[in-house]
Amino acid sequence: MLDDVFEAVLEIVGLKALPDSKRAQGWVRVFFGLLIFALGLAGAWHTIDYEASLHFRVAGIALMLSIALFGLFTVVLLRRWRWPGCLIVLAFFGLFFVRIVFGP
Repeated sequence: MLDDVFEAVLEIVGLKALPDSKRAQGWVRVFFGLLIFALGLAGAWHTIDYEASLHFRVAGIALMLSIALFGLFTVVLLRRWRWPGCLIVLAFFGLFFVRIVFGP
């Protein structure tokens, strides 16, 4: 499934498909996984400065960190997506829960 996503991204960029060698495919996978990880960490760092309640900021940071962990474990390390994916779902619903219960 991830191979199809990478092929679609590379087609948009202008490359025809993933290289045939396993090493080149691994480097592309590691690049995109580390990109997801770095953007998740940057999002968590940026969320600290929100002018919202502490509860909302913590829920937002949890969402960004779970996205970063998903990129690190699932894409880079090729682990199963089950627990990082569940963290994303829980953090996403937690964001709505905090917004509904505690308000802005």
